[in-house]
Amino acid sequence: GHGGGEFLTVDRDGTIWYGGLSHYDPATNQHDEYKFQQEGSPGFIPASTHAIDSSGNIWLSLLTMGGLARLDRATGEMLWWEVPFLRNRPYGITLDQDDNVWIAEYHNNGLARFDTKTQSFRHFPLTVQAQTSIRRPGVDSRGFVWAGTYGSRGMQNGALYRLDPRTGEVDEHRLQIPFANPYDAEIDSADNVWVASDNHVLRFDQQTGQFTPYPVTTRTDIPKLAVTRDGTVWFAARNAGASGDYGGALAALFPDKDAIET
Repeated sequence: GHGGGEFLTVDRDGTIWYGGLSHYDPATNQHDEYKFQQEGSPGFIPASTHAIDSSGNIWLSLLTMGGLARLDRATGEMLWWEVPFLRNRPYGITLDQDDNVWIAEYHNNGLARFDTKTQSFRHFPLTVQAQTSIRRPGVDSRGFVWAGTYGSRGMQNGALYRLDPRTGEVDEHRLQIPFANPYDAEIDSADNVWVASDNHVLRFDQQTGQFTPYPVTTRTDIPKLAVTRDGTVWFAARNAGASGDYGGALAALFPDKDAIET
């Protein structure tokens, strides 16, 4: 019963950030809840996604407010900015190497970048379609930003996109699977891009330009991936129970089975 939101983030100190926005310290069993104090804000924080920058500040996408928020860890102050693009509806967010915030414009056709030094926004289109459903972006070690378009299911925009922020150039890589429905793009330590799609987890090798599909064990969609330091890919089969007696489950994909030690 602490806030809303749909995300959970483990901090570097082992504490947990969740909902919109609450903090939990397992060592003390202490919960703290944060609210907006700005004039014109709703008080509560309708967060969709969290991200932690190099200074430990918490960034949050505000899906229903069309905004971006930051909790300043040094002062405890919570600020928010309106994202100034039509139909943007900020969904997934991630940070690049310069602590710029990249925002999936859920009902627009691209990504928004918030420059944390100048506190300014810029829109980067990914597709020519006016309205898409971009959910969760990722940034690789060279600063390229990756995202897919959920809800496409084999339509023109059933693809993974790579954005070069330096030039604005976009490369499209079509997902060669049935019912392509990319939701999340996560980068591993070798700069492979892992994509969550309906019934599949896919690995995109930037060196070869090829996808390797890993079919999951049940019909489902996958809203989020997490790639660990050892390369294990964790995910949840969200709607698995809708098409059989599978139920909700957490799964781990080991791309190299010989690396399994237990």
